[in-house]
Formats: sequence, structure tokens, C-alpha cells
Amino acid sequence: MGGSVICDLGTRIAFNNNWGMYIGVSFGYSFTNLLADAKSDPMLSINATDPSKIDYRGTFDSNETSKANLINCGLRLAFDFGWSSKSKAKAKAEAERLAAEQAAAAEQARLDSIAAAQAAERLAAEAAAAEASRLASEKARLAAEQARQDSIKAAEAEQARLQAEKAAHIAALKAKGETVTVHFETGGTSLKFKPGEQNIVDEIADVMAADPSMRIVITGHTDNTGNAEQNLKVWGIKRAESLKEYMVKKGVSADQIRCESKGQTEPAASNKTADGRATNRRANIRFE
Repeated sequence: MGGSVICDLGTRIAFNNNWGMYIGVSFGYSFTNLLADAKSDPMLSINATDPSKIDYRGTFDSNETSKANLINCGLRLAFDFGWSSKSKAKAKAEAERLAAEQAAAAEQARLDSIAAAQAAERLAAEAAAAEASRLASEKARLAAEQARQDSIKAAEAEQARLQAEKAAHIAALKAKGETVTVHFETGGTSLKFKPGEQNIVDEIADVMAADPSMRIVITGHTDNTGNAEQNLKVWGIKRAESLKEYMVKKGVSADQIRCESKGQTEPAASNKTADGRATNRRANIRFE
């Protein structure tokens, strides 16, 4: 019996899908028990008895096995080739399919790019619209605020104009030494303004509230109804203080007003008639 151990080391170089080349080295070792006894006869020989015959002993019964080399090594070089299992038509169809898939993928990528660009443009437009709306809203808010400020300024200017007119009117009355008169109910201290009286009192109160240095004297008067002493010490002073209270509620400081009473001693009209007595129930404002 015999056997061999062969070791081969190499590499294959592929030229394409069909062609390739192998380069490598090999080493082999063989063993057999048929070489134990040396053989001296050749495998083939002429029969010495009958030259027309050839004696054949076989490899292992001749001296051929003595020529065997149990160790060998060498260089291997081989080429291989083959054909694709697909036909040219199938290969072409496959190539066309792949090309179509690639083209479809490229077209899809182009469409995706266009869609992304359109989406970006839409978002930019929406952002621009939102910003424009914000700016417009801010502009409207500023305009409204400006209008409000202008309205306030106009109101303040109008108020200042009216206040200046009031101050000029009161200053003219003061310069002329004129007094302002208001009237009362019979037998009481309730004010009973005649037409125009309340307006002038309110003007005086506004001017005095704006000018704390301004001073006035309110003098209370009565008709001759009742006790003269009571009219002097009670009703006259109470009517002056009633008018003072009204003006203090309008913003005038109490320190700016001094009250006094003349009672029935200085009538402005005859006490013999009801109209005359109504005229005498009064309080006069005098500027100091």
C-alpha cells in the first residue's frame, strides 16, 4: 500500500468574469510498503527462451519502484476560463434592467431634489409671509400707539388751552375786583345755582387747584327772614362754608378759602318781595 501528502500554496489572478490565472508552489511526500524489497528485474524484457515473447512483471514486481522519488516539489502555473451561465440576450436584458433601475433611481433622486427645493422655497415663502405679517402687525401697533399718544397730547393741549382760558378769565375778574355770586334755598344751606353760576364756580375751583397760591374770601348773606343775629352768626357763615365744601371737593385746598358772614346787613335787593329775598340768599366770592 502507499499514499501521498501534497501541500499547495498559491493565488489566483482574475482577468475578468471568465478568465483567470493561478500561480503557486507545491510540495509532496509519498510513502509505500512496496519498496521494502529491492527489485532488480525490469518491468518489460525479452523472453530468453522465446525471443518472440515479452515478459511483463508489472510496476511493483520490477525494478521500476526503485526509481520512485517519494519527495517532490514544483511550481504550478495554470489558466482557467469559462462562460457565464446566462445567454447574451439574458445578459443584455439584465444590463438593461440594471440601467433602467439606475435611471429610475436617478430620476427619483432628481424629483426628490426638486420636491425638497420646492418645500424649502415654500417654507421660505411662509417664513417671509409670517415675518411680513409680524412687521405689519408691529407697524400697526406702533401706529396705534402713536395715534394714542397724539390723542393724549391733543387732549392735554386742549386741556391746557381750556385751563389757560379759565385762568385768563379769572385773572380778568380779579383784576377788575369783581365778585362771583351763588344762591341758596330758602332757610337752608343747599346751593341753588342760577344759570351760569355753577360754571364760573367750577372755573375758579380749577384755577385755584392748579395755583395753590391763589386765595379767596367767601361771604355769606341772608334775607331778613328770621332772627337777625341768627342770620349773621349761623346762616350766613353756614352758607359760606357750604360753598367752600363744594369747592374743596373740586380739588381746592381748604387753606386757600376764608369764610365770613354779613347776615342780612347787606341786601342786594328789597326783602319785601319773594324775588328780592331769593336774590339776597347768596354767597359772594372775592379774590384776595
